[in-house]
Amino acid sequence: MKKLLSAVTSAAMTVSVMASAFASLPVSAAGSLSVSQPNFSMGEVLDVSANKTASDGSVEWLIPTVTAAPGQTVTIPVVAKNSSLAVAGAQFNVDAASPLKYKSVTGGDAYASNIGDNGKGTKFLFDDSNGIEKVAAEGATVFTLAYTIPEDCAEGTYAIKWANGSVSDTDGYDITSKVKFTDGAVKVVKDSGEGKIDWVLDTVTGYPGETVTVKAYVKNKDNAAVAVAGAQYKIDVDAESKIKYKSFTTGGAYVKEISTNETKNSFLFDNNVGAGIVAGDNATIMTLTYTIPEDCKPGEYPVTWSKQFVSDTDGFDLTSRVNFVDGLIKVTNDVPSNGQVSWVLDNVKGEAGKSVTVKAVVSDPKSSALAVAGAQFKVKTDSTFTNSSFEAGKAYPSDMSNNDKTGKFMFRTSTGKAVSAANGSTILAITYDIPAGTPDGVYPVSWSDMFVSDADGYDLTNNVIFKDGSITIGDVNTDGSVSWVIPNVAGEKGKDVTLNVKVQGKGDLPVAGAQFEIAGTTPPTYKSATGTPYGEDLRTNDKQKFTFYTASGNGKTAKAGDDLFTLTFHVPEDCPDGVYPVSWAKQFVSDKDGFDITKNVKFVDGAIYINKEIPDPTTTTTTTQNPTITTTTTVVNPIPEGGIGWQIGSTQVVAGKAQTVTLDITVLDPKGSKLGVGGAQFIIENAKGVNYESVNEKSAAYGDSAISSNDAIQKFLFKSATGKNIVAADGSKVATLTFTVPADAKPGKYDVNFADGTLKVFDEDGYDISKLVEGYNGWIEVIDPTTTTLAPNPSTQSTTSTSTTKVNVSTSADGSTSTTSGNGTTPVSTTSGNGTTPVSTT
Repeated sequence: MKKLLSAVTSAAMTVSVMASAFASLPVSAAGSLSVSQPNFSMGEVLDVSANKTASDGSVEWLIPTVTAAPGQTVTIPVVAKNSSLAVAGAQFNVDAASPLKYKSVTGGDAYASNIGDNGKGTKFLFDDSNGIEKVAAEGATVFTLAYTIPEDCAEGTYAIKWANGSVSDTDGYDITSKVKFTDGAVKVVKDSGEGKIDWVLDTVTGYPGETVTVKAYVKNKDNAAVAVAGAQYKIDVDAESKIKYKSFTTGGAYVKEISTNETKNSFLFDNNVGAGIVAGDNATIMTLTYTIPEDCKPGEYPVTWSKQFVSDTDGFDLTSRVNFVDGLIKVTNDVPSNGQVSWVLDNVKGEAGKSVTVKAVVSDPKSSALAVAGAQFKVKTDSTFTNSSFEAGKAYPSDMSNNDKTGKFMFRTSTGKAVSAANGSTILAITYDIPAGTPDGVYPVSWSDMFVSDADGYDLTNNVIFKDGSITIGDVNTDGSVSWVIPNVAGEKGKDVTLNVKVQGKGDLPVAGAQFEIAGTTPPTYKSATGTPYGEDLRTNDKQKFTFYTASGNGKTAKAGDDLFTLTFHVPEDCPDGVYPVSWAKQFVSDKDGFDITKNVKFVDGAIYINKEIPDPTTTTTTTQNPTITTTTTVVNPIPEGGIGWQIGSTQVVAGKAQTVTLDITVLDPKGSKLGVGGAQFIIENAKGVNYESVNEKSAAYGDSAISSNDAIQKFLFKSATGKNIVAADGSKVATLTFTVPADAKPGKYDVNFADGTLKVFDEDGYDISKLVEGYNGWIEVIDPTTTTLAPNPSTQSTTSTSTTKVNVSTSADGSTSTTSGNGTTPVSTTSGNGTTPVSTT
C-alpha cells in the first residue's frame, strides 16, 4: 500500500516531484524548469522511493493528429486512454516540428493537478502540491496544447512528439514505464471552407442534493478546419427540474477565457487576432456546474444550447458549420454499487467579534459504507472571516493538512487503506474568527474544488454529495426580505437633484449580484449614478441599465439605512410643476448559486416633486366589519419593442373560508404591435398556501386554440387552431387559471408567476419569438377580515376599489398610500405613473 507523503523522509520530501516548491514553476535564464533543489534531476527525484512498491495499472497519453490551415491556430487535447494507473505528477518535453509555433498550454481534468511550462513550450510539468494521485477517467483531458501555423507554412504533416517523460505516484515513485506516450501531428492543408464540427454537451448522472459537472466539448472526427474566432450562446437546463446553474470553468479548446454576458447562463468569447482557432477532437470548451435540489424528482432533464452565434476573425457567421448537440442530467435515487454518502457542513450561529466552529460530518443513514482513502477540497466563506484553526475528525483517521490562505484541505488515511466512516462522524471542524462590527446576516460556508479517491487513486467524487452550510450572525430571519427604496425628493427648476437609494428592513438577505433598470419621467433627465451597493462597484452602460456582483461570488447582507447608490437627474428651467416618478424595472437579484431571489426584495419607487408638496409620511388604521371588496385592475407594463405582454391577473379574498378564484392571463398590446403567434408553452408557479386547480380548455385570445396541460407540474401549451399566426386583441384572454384558497390560509400575498425561462412562444414556422413576449406575474392576496389591502402590480396601473367605507388618503415614508375607512360608500381610484403605489383600505 502507498504511504502518506508525511511518512516519506524529509530529504525525499525536499526533492520529491510533489514538493510544493514545484507548484510555482519558476523559469531559469536558460529557459529550463527550476526547482528548489536545482542539482537534482527528475530521475534522481523519482529514485528516492525506489524501495517502494510500484503502482498497479497503466495508461496511454495520446497526442492526436489534427488538421488545420496556414495562418490558423490549432488546439490539441492530450487524452488518457485505457486508464487504470494512479498518477500524481509528471515532467516531460513535447517537441513540435518547425515551423509550428507554440502558443499556450491549458490544464485538463484527468488529474488533480496544475500544469506549467518553461515559457518556450518545450518542457512541461504538472503535479498536485498535496500529493494526491488520481486514476484518470477514460478519455479525460490531461492537458491541451495550442500551436499557431504561419501563413506561409507549406502543406504537409508536422510531427508533435513526446520526449524525456517522467511520471510519479503519490510517494514520488517512478511509474514512467507504465505510461505509453503516443505521438501526434498537425496536418496542414488549405481550408476548403467545407466540413463541420459538433459542440457537444455531456450526459451525466446525479443524485438529489448533489452538484454535477457538464462538459461542453468539440467533436471533430473528420478533422474539419473550422477556425472559430468568437461565439456567444446560452446553455439552459430544463426549468421543470429546478436544477440550478452554479459556476463554470473555461476549457482550452479556443484558448480565450470565456465570460458570462449579464446572466449566468449566457456566455461569450472572442479572439480578435489571427485567423481563428481550430479545435481538435474532444477539446474542452467549458465545464459547467449545476446543483440538483434535494426535492428533485428522478428523471432525465435536458441541458440545451440556444441563441448560438459562431464567427470567424472577420465576424462572418460560421454557425452553420457547427452542429450543436444537447446533453442530459439524469437524476436518480439509485445508490451506486460501491456506496454513496453526504459530506455536510454545519449551519451555525455566531457573534461579531467572537469565534465560531463549523463542523463537516458524514451522513450515511443507509449504511452504504463508501470506502475513502484520501481527498482534497476547499471550504469557502466570507473573505473577512479568518480560518484560525482546524481539527481533523475521526471519520477518516489521517494527518490532515491545510493551506490557510486558500482554504484548501487534504488528507490521506494514516494506513493508506480505504475507510468507511460512521454515520454522523466528523471529518473536520474549522474555527473562524468573526471580525467585530460584522453586519448581521447569513454567510454561506461552501465546498469547492472537491476530489475524493479510494486506496488505488480511483475517483470517488461522484459518490459523495457535498452539502453547504452557513454562519448566521445576529438575530436574523434566514428566509430574508429587504426593501430597496428610491426616495421622494424635492427638485428645483434649472438644477440637478439627487436621489439616495437605500436599503430598508432587516437587511438579512445575502445578495451576490443584481441587474435592473431605472426609469425616470421626463422632462427631468437622468445624468448619472454612483455607489457601492453591498460593498461592490455599481456598473452601468449610461442607458439607465445597472448591475453589480460580489467579487467572491458569495452573498453579502446590508443593514437598514445602508446606501445602495445615488441617482442624479437634471430638472430643466421650463419643467412644469408636478410629480415625476422614478421607478425600478426589469429587476433580477441572485444569491451565491445564481438562484433567483428577486421575490425577496421589495422595490419601492420614488419621485421628483417640482413645486409640489411631498406627502406627510404618516399612516392611520381604522377597523371595519365585513368589508366588501370589488377590484378592477388595468395594467400597463413596459412592452418589448414590436412585441406584446402576457399579464397574469391579481385578486384579493378575505380570510376565513375556503374559496375558489380565477386569474386571467391577458394580452397587453397598448402600442398595437399585432404580433402573430403560432403557439406557446409555459409553466406556472404559485406560492405555497394556495392551490392550483385547473385551466380553461381554449385560448380565446388565439382563436379558441385548444390548451393542453400537465396539471401535476402546471405546464401548459397551445398551438394555433388554424396552423397560422393569430393576432390577439389587446385585453383578450390567453387562458384562465383556477385556484383554491383554503379556509386556514394566512393573510398575505401569494405570488402566481411564469416560472423563470419557461415562457416560450413560436410563430407559425416554429421560430422562437419569445423575446417579443414579456410575461408579467400576478398574485392572490388573502386579507385579514378586519383589514383590507389593495395592492396593484409593480407597474403603471389604475386600480379601482369599492368598499362600504369613508375614505381618507395618506402616504407613508416608503411611498405607499393608505386609505383610512369609516362609514359610507366611496369609490377609491389611485393611479401611479411608472411606479408601485400600494393602496391600503382599512
